[in-house]
Amino acid sequence: MVERAFVDGCFDGYHYGHVNFLFKAKQLCNTLCVGTHTDEEILKFKGIETINNYKIRYYLLTQCRFIDELYPRTPYAPSIETIDKLSCEKYIYSSNVCMLTDGTNALEGLIKDDRLIITDRTEYISTTLIKDKTRERTIDTDYLHEIFENVKINNYTKDDELMIIENDWDFITIEDIEKCIDLKKRNPNTKLIINVKSNGYLTKLDHAIILSSFKFVDGVFVN
Repeated sequence: MVERAFVDGCFDGYHYGHVNFLFKAKQLCNTLCVGTHTDEEILKFKGIETINNYKIRYYLLTQCRFIDELYPRTPYAPSIETIDKLSCEKYIYSSNVCMLTDGTNALEGLIKDDRLIITDRTEYISTTLIKDKTRERTIDTDYLHEIFENVKINNYTKDDELMIIENDWDFITIEDIEKCIDLKKRNPNTKLIINVKSNGYLTKLDHAIILSSFKFVDGVFVN
């Protein structure tokens, strides 16, 4: 395990692949530093519009309990210069290739200097799938259960007073999160439990994994 590591990304349409990646990255370091890119940077290097704008994407990451330090507006292309600036030893990514628009691999310098840690890519989900709901999606319930068991939080006991919130949670908004945080503030001695009860394009397990990553959540039920 390294002391400080850096990851970055668009983190658009915040989904269970993002959560699983951040969870696994956190297991590899004591301090996980995370950067995210502006809409303009993503359009320049990927040529696509985002589902969520920068404000929403950044805000969702501020609530992720696996992130120790969050950095705004980081460059799209990872570099030794960036991780050195943040005093990080390693850069964590799910591949050894990050192609830029000029056809070069942005990770070459990191690989050469042994600054790259590769972690497994999460299967069956991507922002592209969420963006284009007409595409058929593979759902492996056992795989989702495995991820949920890894990331789920049970920050309560049988003696705690519980506050249970039910919602379809199909697309989590800043307003949804702010309502939950406000409830926690007004009920500081009560544990906030979220009951996921409906399936949309994203399944109940999708939502359970996403919600389990948030700091304000003390537990998640899947009915």
